[in-house]
Amino acid sequence: MNIPKIYTADGELYVRDSKRENRIDVVIQHMWEKGFAFEEIVSMLRVEDEFVRHIIEK
Repeated sequence: MNIPKIYTADGELYVRDSKRENRIDVVIQHMWEKGFAFEEIVSMLRVEDEFVRHIIEK
């Protein structure tokens, strides 16, 4: 079975990493690095603001 390659929005090849995939802290960190505002992350992901603050201050 031939599985097509998946590219991210940046055009980079997506490499599946089961250890990191679907972890909310990784998602938050990625959104923060991409320039999402703190309030956007909290409202879009419906997570506690203290949780988000803890992740981005690491």
